[in-house]
Amino acid sequence: MKSMLDRAMEVELSKEQADEAEVEYNTLFEFLFNLFDGKPFQISAPGEEKSKVSAALYDASMVAACRLKADLDNITADKENVQQRLADAVQNADQYEVIVGRGNTAEAVRERIYLLQNILKPT
Repeated sequence: MKSMLDRAMEVELSKEQADEAEVEYNTLFEFLFNLFDGKPFQISAPGEEKSKVSAALYDASMVAACRLKADLDNITADKENVQQRLADAVQNADQYEVIVGRGNTAEAVRERIYLLQNILKPT
């Protein structure tokens, strides 16, 4: 995983490309912030009330939202169901492990992104 991230950081962007990436990042972050009522990357462990920010959930959510950016309006319209699907996934022991990033392999990251895409996809 570390080597994949290192390679991604070696990509050189023009000023215009960097500006476009900044706008896209801000758009997706704001979308997720609003979708999850100001707490987009916070989850509670099964059976616990206290929530915490999850870096793994952040990464997967941002990538999943980017992949689904053509459907952001439909996802927003399905907000209640999206929130419920995430809550249900967190209560499922296997899915919780995927979401919080217990595995840090490339395959685990792909699985996490895929799970978040399915949570976000409108029904």
